[in-house]
Amino acid sequence: MQIKPMDLVKEIRTGTAAPLMLAGGAEGFFLDEIENALLESVLSEEEKAFNLDIVYGSEVNAEQLISIAKSYPMMAEKRLLLVREAQSLHAREWEKLMPYLKAPSSSTILAFIHRNKDPDKRKTATKAFIESKQARFSEAKPMSEEGLVDFIVAKAGQNQLKFDAKAAFALKELLGSNLARIVSEIEKIRLSVPAGAEIKLEKVIDQVGLSREFNMFDVPAYLAQKNEVRLLRTTMYMARNTNKYPLPVLVGVLYNFYSKLLAIQSIYFENQRLQKQGKSGRDPFRVIRVYDPGIYQAALKTIPMDKTARSLQILREYDRKSKGIDRSGASEDALMKELMLKLLHP
Repeated sequence: MQIKPMDLVKEIRTGTAAPLMLAGGAEGFFLDEIENALLESVLSEEEKAFNLDIVYGSEVNAEQLISIAKSYPMMAEKRLLLVREAQSLHAREWEKLMPYLKAPSSSTILAFIHRNKDPDKRKTATKAFIESKQARFSEAKPMSEEGLVDFIVAKAGQNQLKFDAKAAFALKELLGSNLARIVSEIEKIRLSVPAGAEIKLEKVIDQVGLSREFNMFDVPAYLAQKNEVRLLRTTMYMARNTNKYPLPVLVGVLYNFYSKLLAIQSIYFENQRLQKQGKSGRDPFRVIRVYDPGIYQAALKTIPMDKTARSLQILREYDRKSKGIDRSGASEDALMKELMLKLLHP
């Protein structure tokens, strides 16, 4: 049966782990969470001495795995056999495992951790994990942008915190897809506030050491409102502190804003066409998920669709420059100032 990584972790920690597991993919954080759950929840420290076996795919064969898996637990209800680096287990060994995969021991949890790439779903053994009710198959894939925001909100909830949408978006933009760092920062926030506290943007800014008065997450609003004075003041501050406000992160924040704005504008354009035909359109804010609709509503009045498209081209250009491509020796602070002026008048 296929299951999401964190759902598998929950299943393991609640004591309902299946006798067979295959977890694999490029997102190492999820694989670490699954492995930690197995090591911390299946056996007590005393039981591990006789009932925990950790082997590596490059060093073991099917016969050895089956022999261990069929061994009875000693002074415990379960035996845990953890196969790390399962991607190194040879294809012929997987085939030899098939009889056991079809009839696993109920007293053993046999878990394969397949790192750095997705298990091949076309293989017979992988299909066995997906199709069997006694098995769990979990893909540890890098998360989408919206998935990261949902992950932050969910992880905050587990830490008895309530992240509002702006705070979750800001943490995602600042830390990217580094899930381990995200979890670490949420745990740090938890230690500094009462349980059940609502976390707003200002707290995230304090956590990562940014200025409350000047921060890049206000820049889209200044552009939408055509607030040139505030935009230029913020730009000058960020340009003097590029170690805290790196250009690649700013470009990412703005690219997110303009790409969603273009999608919203496209829906409005399509709605106008449908209305001429006597048909109803779609609410763009039900289709496109944004953390602050007010900013986009303001932008719809001040930024034409062709200017949005042009702004995205400008951001692609400065994304390359921020990474040292076609930079022509310009400093990061100079590039930041150029970028903001071009976005003001695309």
